[in-house]
Amino acid sequence: MVPFNPLDWFRGSGAQAKCRTALSGCASLEEATKDVTNQLGSEKGDLALVFVSSQFASDLPRLLPLLSQRLQAEHWIGFVGGGVVGTDSAGRSQELEQTTALSITLLNLPGAQLKPFQLDTGSLPDLDGPVQNWQDWVSVDPADSRSLLLFIDPSCGAINDLISGLDYAYPNAAIIGGIAAPPQRQSWIPALRWSDHQRCSWSEHRRRLGSRSGRCPGLPANWSRVCD
Repeated sequence: MVPFNPLDWFRGSGAQAKCRTALSGCASLEEATKDVTNQLGSEKGDLALVFVSSQFASDLPRLLPLLSQRLQAEHWIGFVGGGVVGTDSAGRSQELEQTTALSITLLNLPGAQLKPFQLDTGSLPDLDGPVQNWQDWVSVDPADSRSLLLFIDPSCGAINDLISGLDYAYPNAAIIGGIAAPPQRQSWIPALRWSDHQRCSWSEHRRRLGSRSGRCPGLPANWSRVCD
């Protein structure tokens, strides 16, 4: 794996890159979204990383509509956690654990081209096969990729093979990331993705391997489940 240099994201543009963060521990989702968006201001971002505590799990279908009313971003990626880290309105960096919490990191990346993708590790290409199979599976041209942000369902049973395959397919790209959600007793761990240029889409990642694509009974029609 090549050393990670965050300046690779900003290369090729004279504009200034920015990173803004906000954290709220408000008890209601409406107040938490209002708090973080007030902290971040009105400037549109290229990428919004949203971290929400599992105490808000039942409110997740309302989260992105609430945020998008007050905050603009080209791409959104969200995660659920037992602890949420961020910088509050007083400028203090802290972690809120086992309580209601919402944190957003908003990135402005002038000159960068961002392409969200979702992978099913139940159908990994062969590590001994041609490198083109991996590149076709990810659908990202290595010539256009200097870095990959990778967020993984914790129940995934092929994390090492996935990372090895991505290193094989993208030897010159820095790969960073982490676990998208903590293991839960519930059957489903939510993650979410949305883009201004795409219809709002939600995904549910099942804790057990072998799930087949399909609709999850009892969830809104625009939710879909995918294999871990």
